Amino acid sequence: MKIDTGCLILDKVIRTIDSLILLILSEGEDGKAIRRD
Repeated sequence: MKIDTGCLILDKVIRTIDSLILLILSEGEDGKAIRRD
């Protein structure tokens, strides 16, 4: 039970971090494009 719960939490954390990284990267690319213009 404890191991399963830990895996589920880790999975959610990894997915959250992954989505945050994608958001930061996309925002960074938009920022660079705006600065170049």
